[in-house]
Amino acid sequence: TKYTRSNIYWYKIKLVGGALFLFLLIGKSLSFFAYHFFIPNHYLNISYTQHILSTLSGGITLLALFALSCFIGLLFGEWLYGIGTILALFLTFSMFLSNIDLIYQTFFIDDSKMISTVSTTFLNYILPILQTSLQPMNWSSLICLSLFALLSLLLGRKIFANISLETTGNFILVPKFNRLFQIILIVYGMTISAVPIILTTLLPSEAMSISEILINCFVILASFIAYFLLSEYILYQNKSKIIQKVSFFN
Repeated sequence: TKYTRSNIYWYKIKLVGGALFLFLLIGKSLSFFAYHFFIPNHYLNISYTQHILSTLSGGITLLALFALSCFIGLLFGEWLYGIGTILALFLTFSMFLSNIDLIYQTFFIDDSKMISTVSTTFLNYILPILQTSLQPMNWSSLICLSLFALLSLLLGRKIFANISLETTGNFILVPKFNRLFQIILIVYGMTISAVPIILTTLLPSEAMSISEILINCFVILASFIAYFLLSEYILYQNKSKIIQKVSFFN
């Protein structure tokens, strides 16, 4: 029997994803019954409907994160940079969400109701993993996350089909994604590090002096240049003409 790359890709997804689904189903079912049969109702403080929906959303979220993780794993070829990127995402994702929330609240929410940080409950609302959450179901978040997971599986098959031995060791295994990934890296980096100062400069709460505005603009520009040079160095492995002109990278 002739196996295509598509067959191999879906076989791996079904093998690992199927095992994960089975363990999640068993674990969450046992946990659900344990909550309701071994904990007195006046201590549990959650209805059957809330608990079922919370358990369902938590399982779907974990499966969606598995699909997205598979997609990210397919992108990275250079294991050291790949692990570094995953750690960076893990350590900065809350800050990223916080600054996205800050942008939203700045432009769409009254200043008196503004909250500048993302709380644990807010993160659970975006990524509903907890099995006993009393929060109402965030259907839009769950549907969007599921759609992103499905899209990542389909794109992952395309990426898997285009991986070659010549690209082994590159940061991104499919070179045509380098520029797109560079844009994402710069936007993500600027979001986690420069959003507060950008908002402060554009919408100051009080009058700013010319020197303060110039300093803020310099910091924003320096941040952009730093992320651009870092992305060029990582993605093009010193082959970029811009990087070759910068002596401290040689």
